[in-house]
Amino acid sequence: MKNLKKIASVGLISVLMLGMVACQGKDNQAANNAANAEKNAVEEQANANKAEVNANAEAEKEAINNKAEENKAEANNAAAENTAETENTTTENTAK
Repeated sequence: MKNLKKIASVGLISVLMLGMVACQGKDNQAANNAANAEKNAVEEQANANKAEVNANAEAEKEAINNKAEENKAEANNAAAENTAETENTTTENTAK
């Protein structure tokens, strides 16, 4: 009977120790999972910010190109008007 109590005692202690080790591993794993989730969230936010900056830069570039095209068209129209006025003046002077 004494031997049975000793065996039961050692078995109970072993089970408790294994349980403690297993719980520590799970707690550590949960902390690692939380840290990884936070790291992933930070990376995703950084990627989103980078994409937003790139989109804004692209939109600004497109606006600048559109403005340049408008200025070019206005300059071409002004040059055409000057040419037409010069031709009219030349024609009037020639007619006199």
